[in-house]
Amino acid sequence: MLNIFLTALILLPTETSVVADSELQGWRVAGQMYLDETFTGSETTKRVAATCQNCKWLVTSYCKRDNPFQQINSCDLPVLGCETDLGNGVKHRVWRQVTVDEDWQDVGVVCITPKGPVTSRVVSEVIREEAVVFLPPLNPTSSPKGQALVKMPVYFSTNQPTRFGPKIVNVAGFEVLLTAYPTWVWSFQDQQVITKNQQISHTWNKSGRYLVSVNAKWDADWQILGSSTRPAPNLEQRSNFYLQLRPAWGQLTR
Repeated sequence: MLNIFLTALILLPTETSVVADSELQGWRVAGQMYLDETFTGSETTKRVAATCQNCKWLVTSYCKRDNPFQQINSCDLPVLGCETDLGNGVKHRVWRQVTVDEDWQDVGVVCITPKGPVTSRVVSEVIREEAVVFLPPLNPTSSPKGQALVKMPVYFSTNQPTRFGPKIVNVAGFEVLLTAYPTWVWSFQDQQVITKNQQISHTWNKSGRYLVSVNAKWDADWQILGSSTRPAPNLEQRSNFYLQLRPAWGQLTR
């Protein structure tokens, strides 16, 4: 038997909503939804799902019925287990209603993981979780390296570009156009610097061992082709290293 889901409401960007419904053994979706390669319906339905902000969808248990609310006592089930880029799931039936006066239409079957239907929230979460995979690596360096002199500038580089993309990356089984701009936050223990420049310099006045850290904070947006552009929150990378600062000894000459 399929799991019975407790009713819960999750508000998503641009007024998309998902409600887990125990009666349907699935979800009610209002707004945009993304149907991946496991969907058995038409390409037209996939495009409508990704772009229609006013459409309503029901994602129900697999059993065939005349309408999504028809009670099914038993049915001959095929193998319901399935796989997606988000992990293992279970096949569910998808219903669409464009207007309140329209009957619900059975438009196909799709694989749904425990994350639920794929919406902008799910895609944004995956992008945030896998940012380190998508974005250029953060490998900061200093010149000189390892040791430096007090009251002499040390030069630092993030070794990252000032822009990423637009680049197509694979997210949750979809081709996503990702664009991002970084802001770097350097910490030298005695000072913090926020900059959009790839290279900066810093001077210490006291000798000692200093921890140098840098955070790359990316202002990013993404777009599944054919749908609207959306922000990708909290894309961040961190790195640090130690630098030994020694006094600069003067030398007397004749």
